[in-house]
Amino acid sequence: MIAGVVFCIGSLMQTVSYGHKAVIFVGRVVGGLGVGAASGLVPLYVAELSPPAIRGRLVGIYEISVQTGTCIGFWICYGVSRNMANTSAQWVTPFALQLIPGGLLIIGMFFVPESPRFALYRALVDVMSLTLTRWLARSRPRAIAQAGLARLRNLPEDHPYVQEELLHVLDQIEEERVMAPGKGLLVEFTELGRKGNRNRIAIGVTIFIFMQFAGSNAINYYSPRVFKSIGITGSETGLYATGIYGVVRLAAVIIAMYFVVDRFGRKKMLIGGAVVMGFAMWFLGAYVKLADPNEAGASLSAGGYAAAVFIYVFAVGFCFSYAGVPWIYCAEVFPLRIRSIGMALCTATHWLMNFVIARSVPYMFTNIGYGTYFVFASFITISIPFVYFFVPETKGLSLEAMVSPASVTHHS
Repeated sequence: MIAGVVFCIGSLMQTVSYGHKAVIFVGRVVGGLGVGAASGLVPLYVAELSPPAIRGRLVGIYEISVQTGTCIGFWICYGVSRNMANTSAQWVTPFALQLIPGGLLIIGMFFVPESPRFALYRALVDVMSLTLTRWLARSRPRAIAQAGLARLRNLPEDHPYVQEELLHVLDQIEEERVMAPGKGLLVEFTELGRKGNRNRIAIGVTIFIFMQFAGSNAINYYSPRVFKSIGITGSETGLYATGIYGVVRLAAVIIAMYFVVDRFGRKKMLIGGAVVMGFAMWFLGAYVKLADPNEAGASLSAGGYAAAVFIYVFAVGFCFSYAGVPWIYCAEVFPLRIRSIGMALCTATHWLMNFVIARSVPYMFTNIGYGTYFVFASFITISIPFVYFFVPETKGLSLEAMVSPASVTHHS
C-alpha cells in the first residue's frame, strides 16, 4: 500500500510538471521507489500465500500482469502518437494514466490478507526470548495464522492439510530461531553469510544479471531503434512493430506462466528459453553485420523480415524463461527469516542492471552496432551451463522443504 502511494505521488509529479525537466526527473525517481518496492514485495507475498503445486503459476501471474502493463504502455504510446496533436497533452496523457494502476493497487490491498507465514514470524520475533511452547500458549498468532491459511486454502481450520502446513511453518520458524537467536538487521545480515544462504544469494543475483543482459529491456526501452537497426524505418512503423512485440510477449507469458511453469519446472524453462533467445540474438547480430540494413537507400530485404520475426522469437523465448522464472525462483528459495532481505538483494540487482542497460544500450548501438546483439547473445549462452550445473529445481517443494537441512546441503 505504501509502495502504491509513493508511485502515485511520482506519477502525479510527472503529470503536473508542465514540461519542467527537473520535476519530471524527480517524479521518475519517486515513482521508481514505489516500483522497486512493489516489484520485490509482490512475488514474495504471493509465494508465501501459495500452495506448492501451483506456486509457480500464481507467482507467474505477477509477470503476466507486468507484461499486460508493458503491452498497454506500448499501445498507449502508439495511440497518442497517431491520434493526438503534437501538443503537451500528447506526452502528459501517458504520465497521467499511470495513476490508474497505482490507485488500484492501493485500493485492492484493502481486500487481501496478511501472509500467515509473515504474521507468525513477526509475532515470534517480538517475543524471541520465549520458547516456542510458551509463546504458543501465551499469544494468539497461531489461531490468526490458522484462520488465514484456512481462508486461503478454502478448507476448514481443523482440516489435516491446514494443520500440516501450519506445523511445517512453525517447525521452520523454530529451527531458524534456534540456529540464529536474537533479532534485528545485524542478526539477519549475519545469517545471509551462512554457507547455504550465501549460495542462494549468489544464484538469485546471478539469475537476475542474466535476465537483464539477455537484452529484453534493451528492446523494451529502445524498440524503435532496434527495429530501425534491422531496416524498419519510420517513427509510426517502429511504434506499431513495438506494439506487436508487446502483444507477442503478453501471449507467450500467459502460456508460460499459467500452463507450463508448474509442469516442466524452473530449470528446464530457463535452459530452453535461453536456447531460443541465444539463437535469435546470434542471428540478429549476424544479419546486421552482413546485410548492413542501415546503409543509405537500402530497402527491407527478406533477411530483414526474418530478422523482425526473430525479434518476436526472442520475445517468446524470454517469456518462457527469464521474464517470470527469476521472480518465482527467488521468492521461493530463501528461509523465512531472511526472505525479505534476500528478495530485496535480488530485486536491487535487477534494477541496478536495468539501469546499466538503459544507460549503455544507446552507446552500444552507436559504437559497436551489430556487436550489441552479440554481447546479449554471449550472456544468454553462458547462462545455459550456469543454470544446468548450479540452479537446483524447486518445482513442487514447499517453502519450508527448500530450507530444511537436507536442502541446505543440496544447495551447498
